[in-house]
Amino acid sequence: MDSPETFPTLFFLLIQAIQYFLLFIGMLFWFWMLFDCIQNEPDRIIWILLIIFLSFPGALVYFIARKAPRMSLPLPACLSRWKRRRELWEAESAAVHIGKAHQFVILGDLLRETRQFRRAREAYAKALAKDAENAKALWGASLLDVRNKQFETARTRLESLLALEPTYSYGDASLAYAVVLKALGQTGEAKVQLENHLKKWSHPEAHLRLARILVEQGQSDAARPHLETVIRGVKGGPKFQYRRNRYWAAQAHKLLKHLS
Repeated sequence: MDSPETFPTLFFLLIQAIQYFLLFIGMLFWFWMLFDCIQNEPDRIIWILLIIFLSFPGALVYFIARKAPRMSLPLPACLSRWKRRRELWEAESAAVHIGKAHQFVILGDLLRETRQFRRAREAYAKALAKDAENAKALWGASLLDVRNKQFETARTRLESLLALEPTYSYGDASLAYAVVLKALGQTGEAKVQLENHLKKWSHPEAHLRLARILVEQGQSDAARPHLETVIRGVKGGPKFQYRRNRYWAAQAHKLLKHLS
């Protein structure tokens, strides 16, 4: 039978093992940030000194300030709000003191980007109350509708937006409309929307969504060119476009492999 001293000893060894593991992970993270800084940072001298002299905290600051934005990683909501707090204060002040639709749209966009969705919805509603045909307010409100799975409302807003500006945000509104139609179970209408969309814009997401519909309809041969276009376009495009669209390329590759 184990002696009473055995359990504290095992507990101490476990704590020590966890500490060594966390230290090892911290060192890997530190080297990763230092290497990334040397490879990618224009003002590398300043950041290298920060990372070296502040050790792990310096590497963490570099990750938040420089690495995460390049990776398109969303910051935690509280950190994102803190980082943009002055913008939020100024936007809130302008909305109160000027109070036109434009000011409420700016406030709504900032609130949505910092994931304060309820307040963002209120800001867009105030913008639309002042100007029912404000394209930016319609777009922001429709994004929140989609997020909340209020697809009927999103459809109405997007139809109004596309009637005002058919090419809004380089086709983003057109693509969102197709997504909403599919979510509402209107697959045929979504297919037509995507086909028309791709005549103007070659968005990887649009190719993939159309390919999925074609597969659902038993048209695998028609789907393959769309999937190949996604993979070829994303992998052969600029680095920033690859980072932005690699998810769609991975999904296209997965579906293409399934069809083989």
